[in-house]
Amino acid sequence: LESFLGLARIAGEWLRNRYVHLMSRYPEVYRMIGEYLEEFPSTHFNTIGVIGLPEAAAIMMGDPDLWFEGSRSDFLEAARWMRSVVDHIASTARSWMKETGTPWNVEEVPGESAAAKLAMKDAKRYPELLRYLPDPENPIYSSSIAPYYGELSLPQRVEVEAMVQRSFTGGVMMHIFLGEEADPEALAKLTWRLVQTDLIYWSYTPALTVCRDCGKSSVGLHTTCPGCGSRNVDVWSRIVGYYRPLRNWNPSRRKEFSRRFHYRGWDDPWES
Repeated sequence: LESFLGLARIAGEWLRNRYVHLMSRYPEVYRMIGEYLEEFPSTHFNTIGVIGLPEAAAIMMGDPDLWFEGSRSDFLEAARWMRSVVDHIASTARSWMKETGTPWNVEEVPGESAAAKLAMKDAKRYPELLRYLPDPENPIYSSSIAPYYGELSLPQRVEVEAMVQRSFTGGVMMHIFLGEEADPEALAKLTWRLVQTDLIYWSYTPALTVCRDCGKSSVGLHTTCPGCGSRNVDVWSRIVGYYRPLRNWNPSRRKEFSRRFHYRGWDDPWES
């Protein structure tokens, strides 16, 4: 881990210095940055992005089925390990800040391309890694704390995420993927429960189905149009913060979406 953090530091500092150099050399190109962000770059962070945490936890615990068949105690053990890793990265980044004055933070990044590229590279070098990935035919790392392919109950997912989120010093997000339209009262009750946990950020992400024949839009994950019955439908969901049709996603992410666990039913999961 230390060697990779060292590489991240070198890359981050090089890119930062390169950008500052370009601003000074081509001020007409970067004029607006200088006008609107007078204190740049001192107000902007170098970021260490973390992906693949749940897969790393499964490897360290020697349990390929951790996120499929694990118990609550298994999930909590994994969360403690993930928290220790993020704590160490954040501590290292703080030491760099004290040393140079350059601000650093640690984020849970989307890794929309990197998650697949790095997993494929690692799988070629370490074929045994494939046992710890949900789809050996489509190697991809998670960009979350609790993996979205894991069929954790919502209380279990919240518990794991809440244990680790606060260790990040930059952006972090737990998406709650919904496979059907939410009941407003149940959603309000769920929101009240979540604000009483240690979660920092979460989102509700219902799937949307749009019929390309009749044009009907429906909330929920449907293979056929609820209006006309056509199978010529587009499913929309969130990627890098924005809703886009799956057909426009990169191939690795489209396959990954099919393994995402979508929550359905609106009985209070904390009372079941």
